[in-house]
Amino acid sequence: ELINNDTMLTTGLSEDSLGSELLPAIPGYRRHGQGAKARTHTLKMVGKDRFFDDGGGSVASFKSTSTKGKPRLKPEASAVLLFKAYFKESVTESKLENYRVRTCEILYYTVDDTIQINEPRQENSGIPQGNFLKRHQIPKDDENFISLEDFEIGGEVHIYGRTYHITGANATTMAYLMKYNLCASDTPMNVDHPSDKFTIDRASMMSRETGQDLTVKHNIRKNPLNTYAEASLGNTVNNGGREGFLKHDRQVLRFQMLWDDRDSLYGELTTYKLHYFLQDGTVEILEVHSANSGRDPYPLLLKKQKLPKKSGGFYTEDDFEVGATVSVFSENRKLLIVNADDFTRRWYETEKNVDLGQALQAEPSGPAKTVREIPPYTGYGTEQDSMLSCVGSLVQIPPKKSVGENKVLRFAMRMNNPSAEDQERDFVLSYFVYDKTFAIREPPQRNSGIMGGTFLGRTAKVFNTANRPFLTPDLYVGGLICASGTTFRILDTDYATIKYMEQYPQQFPQNSADYVFSEYVDIFLRKIERRGEDDGKCDPMAEFEDACENGTTDGENISVADFKKVLADEYRHSMPEQAILTLMLKSLEVADAMFEGIDTFTVPVSGFNTLFRDYYVNREC
Repeated sequence: ELINNDTMLTTGLSEDSLGSELLPAIPGYRRHGQGAKARTHTLKMVGKDRFFDDGGGSVASFKSTSTKGKPRLKPEASAVLLFKAYFKESVTESKLENYRVRTCEILYYTVDDTIQINEPRQENSGIPQGNFLKRHQIPKDDENFISLEDFEIGGEVHIYGRTYHITGANATTMAYLMKYNLCASDTPMNVDHPSDKFTIDRASMMSRETGQDLTVKHNIRKNPLNTYAEASLGNTVNNGGREGFLKHDRQVLRFQMLWDDRDSLYGELTTYKLHYFLQDGTVEILEVHSANSGRDPYPLLLKKQKLPKKSGGFYTEDDFEVGATVSVFSENRKLLIVNADDFTRRWYETEKNVDLGQALQAEPSGPAKTVREIPPYTGYGTEQDSMLSCVGSLVQIPPKKSVGENKVLRFAMRMNNPSAEDQERDFVLSYFVYDKTFAIREPPQRNSGIMGGTFLGRTAKVFNTANRPFLTPDLYVGGLICASGTTFRILDTDYATIKYMEQYPQQFPQNSADYVFSEYVDIFLRKIERRGEDDGKCDPMAEFEDACENGTTDGENISVADFKKVLADEYRHSMPEQAILTLMLKSLEVADAMFEGIDTFTVPVSGFNTLFRDYYVNREC
């Protein structure tokens, strides 16, 4: 049965008196948790001491839980105790020693029973020393931690599987332990510290080599004052080098040298500098490093010292000159002197009256350099792609293409010296200026028995008759081209191709009138002159003009075939069809002529003869 607000008002009951268990869990009758309660502090500070308040008015002293009920030392007795200890570390990979003793210092903090272990640093020990164990409470077993009662001078303490032998403590620690009766009054401050074989041998070697007493720390290398002690006892001081110091101080002769070691395995040609100190006759040889040489930048080949000769004695200034060799402690290490600096040359001229000679520029003879041989093209892909596998970086990228105009030049071709069934086959050669590639296509012919289509895909692998790559100067009417083992002869072209080639005479010289005159017409005119001299004719060009007029079909216009026949019949001479076509186009008065093919193209014979006569007259002048 629900109890509403009216019921509570009539009965005089409150929500608290009814209890939360009688109220339904509906809005308006839900309790939102208990009210705020007063919180008491169980840990109180009285002066500088900490105590527990159990709420009953009595105050109990603070107890530590780190040692399972054992009382911690009084706060005023908190301190840091230092114990000296060592542990043995086994050495398994040496036949000279079995173990090594490592000393350390154990710091015990009484305020919270934490422990820290430090290992004193030793010079050139090769061990990462310093803070060996960070400060924290160290477990003794599953329930307890290591406490101060576990430390006893002469005893042992086990920390993380390693046994530490306590050998002593400092004076402050001993006073603290005696004050709180943690050790007997007759406990020694230090006990004997063991040593290992390595430490003993190392100390003996250092004492023998340097004379340094390892028990005294000087922080510097202590050198014996033997010279001073001997002089104080009456020994005469050697002043042999004082004369050279007073006469030649800071005077150094410098020579440039080469060491040619290329005859040996992995040998190379290296450059050095030789310094000869006139003060004491010592020699120093430095290596000259070049950029990206791949050699370690080690500064010296020979440190400053007297350099002995094989024949006896030492090298002096009289043994050095341009072209001489210096053996550096080996017959296989002969350095050639190739040059000297200005001071050295002046010194030899003034002091020795010697001219060192000119510097040697040529490198010493060595093994011939290996020339990289490029393997032949395999036929797969393009030759530029295959070349990337032989030269360049290991990370291959597509080769850069020489991009030109988006133009296609077309030529009509037929097979050269074809068989009977191939005589009527026509082909079209397309040259793509954009990427300098060629393509050959055969137009289909009805009832020919040949399918036609693509004869050669777009490629750059076409050649001329000399087995050289086919280039743009080879593109002309009358030229030969080899592709897929077949030789073709170019027979014709279109007018657009001719006009394009005339714009680039360097790439297509057969379409340049100047080139045709110098390469073909000059030779032909000299032949006409010799023939006229033999026949006793004063004007050899008149006979040529008559031959051209008689060679035409209608007596007015001459074609390429007509002029080619005149050259062959009358003068036993030949000229490429493209050269004849260039001359005919040059003879026209109208720049844009109607050109529909080389077989049907004709020009007036009078203008053609005038072109030859004008060039002949200008040539004679």
